[in-house]
Amino acid sequence: MKQKITFSLKKGIERLEAKRLLKSPLPEKIPLSLSVAPQFGDLTTNIALQLKSEKRPMILANILAESLKEIELIEKVEVKEPGFINIFLKKELFYQVLSSVLKEGEKFGSSQIGKREKVLIEFVSANPTGPLTIAHGRQAALGEAMAKILIACGYQVTKEYYLNDVGVQIDLLGESLSARYQEILDLPFSMPVDGYFGEYLKEMAKDLKDKYGKELLSKPKKFFSDYARDSILNGIKKDLSDFKVHFDSWVREGKFHQTGKIKKSLSLLEKKGYLYRKDEALWFKSTFFGDEKDRVLQKRDGAYTYLAPDIGYHQNKYERGYHSLIDLFGPDHDGYLPRLKGALIALGHPTQSLSIIIVQLTTLYQGKKKLSMSTRKGEFIALRELIKEVGADVARYFFLSRKSQSHLDFDLELAKKNSSENPAYYLQYAHSRVCSIMKFAREKGISCERRIKLSCLSSLKEKEELDLLRLLFRFPYLIEASGRTLQVQPILSFLQELAGDFHSYYNKFRIVTKERDLTRARLLLTKGVGTVLRNGLRLLGISAPEKM
Repeated sequence: MKQKITFSLKKGIERLEAKRLLKSPLPEKIPLSLSVAPQFGDLTTNIALQLKSEKRPMILANILAESLKEIELIEKVEVKEPGFINIFLKKELFYQVLSSVLKEGEKFGSSQIGKREKVLIEFVSANPTGPLTIAHGRQAALGEAMAKILIACGYQVTKEYYLNDVGVQIDLLGESLSARYQEILDLPFSMPVDGYFGEYLKEMAKDLKDKYGKELLSKPKKFFSDYARDSILNGIKKDLSDFKVHFDSWVREGKFHQTGKIKKSLSLLEKKGYLYRKDEALWFKSTFFGDEKDRVLQKRDGAYTYLAPDIGYHQNKYERGYHSLIDLFGPDHDGYLPRLKGALIALGHPTQSLSIIIVQLTTLYQGKKKLSMSTRKGEFIALRELIKEVGADVARYFFLSRKSQSHLDFDLELAKKNSSENPAYYLQYAHSRVCSIMKFAREKGISCERRIKLSCLSSLKEKEELDLLRLLFRFPYLIEASGRTLQVQPILSFLQELAGDFHSYYNKFRIVTKERDLTRARLLLTKGVGTVLRNGLRLLGISAPEKM
């Protein structure tokens, strides 16, 4: 249908061109999206507002609308100020959509809009200085879901974790572990002022004592730094695996420093005239790109600042053949964006090739009590603790329940409930209910495996049935929109709406009736709903249980 509509609109625009009503050539892409509400139809386009003409957009829209009326499965077309074209589809089209859902199965909703474009998405990338917190868990859930959605849209996606495993924070980590080791041996100790105070280092020190006794007292600080870093990294990898998040590649900053790629990138920036020396330091002209002030890349002692390795690392991503880069950062990186983007533009990369998504913080509540989180002070809720409390699926659901740019309040008490009050339970139970209905039908000897006849589906006439069919129709459009906007939450909202409508439908109508054709049609609709629920949950990394 989408192809037919865009084809007809192009034909209509060609007619406008022939009448010399346009000042611009035929646009490469015709915008067509889901309508925001049923009163505005099923699909809408603002193409008339984008065309350059001496005529008002409403006049152009009315001419274009006439082209659409020739399409058989369009019920009607309305033109609304200031020039929107709203398209209402016939119910016969929705029967065809259900038929497509049943035939395509797990592939329904996927597309090839990405055209195998290579995309690298970097997310979590937490420093190996402590266990993953729930803030990291939210980034993990979002990053994994984005990757799955992009793959469903035909992109070639690589998921990468960047390990900042060198520098001051790793030195402080080693000093903190060394101090805890001395403490566990009942020796005098002194924690570094900016060190790490979490219980995890006390447990690590106890393990060292149990294994080595006092043998490690003569070891240099580097031993403790390396040991703590590697132990924590192993824990991070296990936590991510338990959370069903898997990375294709891990890049260690320590090894990256040894490649010379940072120096190479800075040399290129210098040749292009974007670097200068002042006070024996090397500066980047980041104010050229909207930053509030220029930034130091290399200090007078030759050490790189945080920005320099990031520039080299992102340049390396492009050199590896990726067309688009996506970074998920925490809110502490908000002011960091202009200088990083500016450096990549200075290196010759298109502005739109880098998407940086700021993932706002998560606040966890235990009842009405707000729980504090600080890795250094040791006051935080580890992701593994949350998974243990509510399970990976429920944690994921809550992490994805709001847009990334919005602060998230995580209600632990609600998340632990096994009832319809818990939105995650409510959603998963819809799929479980579908499976239960289909099992009941099989036990009654009713099969839905035979060839689907559209004439059979015409028995679906109730408003609730047509509403469910319309939702199935919306699913592929939502996935494409999410692939373009990198917004995950709309898919979760859609699944929640689909689950709610199906629960209501089930409570109002019998699926298995005395009428054979009606029973078969309703079972096929039920099966289609289950397929879309399962496909959507899979994109979000949430399981679709058959029994609850």
